[in-house]
Amino acid sequence: MPVTREQLQGADRHGIRAAFDRLYEQRYAHHSPEEPVELVNVRLAVIGRRAELRFPLLPAAARVAAAHTAEVYLGDPERSVSCPVYRRENLGADARFGGPALVREHGTTTVMFEGDACSVAPGGELIIAVRGER
Repeated sequence: MPVTREQLQGADRHGIRAAFDRLYEQRYAHHSPEEPVELVNVRLAVIGRRAELRFPLLPAAARVAAAHTAEVYLGDPERSVSCPVYRRENLGADARFGGPALVREHGTTTVMFEGDACSVAPGGELIIAVRGER
């Protein structure tokens, strides 16, 4: 049930209740003005200005080092490939490395195949050129 700014600012409980009873009568063909009303949901729309979002930038990568290596199957179920495994949180801005490789982070693993190339953007995004193509 819509409530105006004026009704809120004026604390117009009686006007809001009367509007509620009219709407209830219209929808359900009866109303009970003597019964208490329970507020169940409140929806609010706001229009305004906010500060521009500024995401933190990663420090530059001092060096890129794999946390460990793992034997993985990439395409050929008969032959494993030794892959370096990088921890996403350890990759700095401008880090670069090639596939095959894995990038592990909480909730997901990024898989890079032979010939893929990865660079880390200043904001932390992984930019992967698939098979070296841009």
